[in-house]
Formats: sequence, C-alpha cells, structure tokens
Amino acid sequence: MLRKIARPILAKLSSKLNGVSHMGTWDDDMVTYIIKSAQEGKILFTQETMQLEGCCSGLAKVLLSNLDSKSFETYLKAGEFQSLTKNTITDPDKLREEIQKVKKKQYAIDNREIQEDPICIAAPIISDVLDFPLAISLSRKDLPGNYFPDVHRDLHELRKAGNTITSMVSSFVLQ
Repeated sequence: MLRKIARPILAKLSSKLNGVSHMGTWDDDMVTYIIKSAQEGKILFTQETMQLEGCCSGLAKVLLSNLDSKSFETYLKAGEFQSLTKNTITDPDKLREEIQKVKKKQYAIDNREIQEDPICIAAPIISDVLDFPLAISLSRKDLPGNYFPDVHRDLHELRKAGNTITSMVSSFVLQ
C-alpha cells in the first residue's frame, strides 16, 4: 500500500527536481530502500530493497535522528563505521554532532559520503498512522562542491511530497 501511494509522488518529485528520489526506513541498523524513482537517464547504484550502512547517506542521517537516545547510542557503540569515500563520517563523535544538527534542521545532506559524485538532501516523513520511521531523499550527480542549486526549494518540494504521502496513507488507513 505504501509503495502504491508513494511511487507516483516520488516519480513526480524526481522529474520536477531532475534527480533520483528514494524512500527508506531504518531496519537492523541499516537503511532499507523501499522505493527508488529516477528520471529517465539518471543513474544511481541504489536499488529497491537494498540496504546500506547507517552512517553515510542523507536518508540514514534523517532516520538516525528519529531514534530514541538509547537506540542511537547503542548504534554508535556497535562498531566501526565503514568509510565509503573521503567524506564518509566514521567517527562516532562527529556522527553524533551531525545527527544533532539534523534533529535541529529536520533535514540532512549527504555530501558525497556514499560515492564520490552524488549529493543528496533528505527529510523525514512524519506520520501518526505508521509505526516505523520513513524518510525521502533526492540525489543528484555532477554538481560542484557541496552545492545544491536551491536547497530551500528542494527541501520545500521534499516536505510537500512527504506531506502528500502522509495524507494519502492516513486516508487509506482510516477508511
């Protein structure tokens, strides 16, 4: 049901913002990709049902920011984080600082932490009817530095898509 509702919304988001959209959840200390929607010609290594380390993506940072303090500290103490690029945050104290910023801003940016080229912006999906955390993201390649052409516009569009998904899921559940 969630995929059926969210897939067309993420497809529209990918098209409008010229990138690759994802929806993911937190599962077994990793991000699980539920949906991937890419504008034609846009390629990214991710796949639906794929899992990735929890320390290196925008989706992961948003999902980590929604863990309770005890679960988050347990995650930080679980072991070494794998460096996927020179930008991957592998130090638990630096990751803790980054997640505090994400909690405050309610969004995260992955600045080439998974791969050398793509950057990503992610935001939570807030819903009272779902009993698991969700986040959505937009990834783009071939951008200079940590540059997002218009982070406020993109964040607005991400949040709007998240609100639409929440509203439609709520309507479905309450029927």
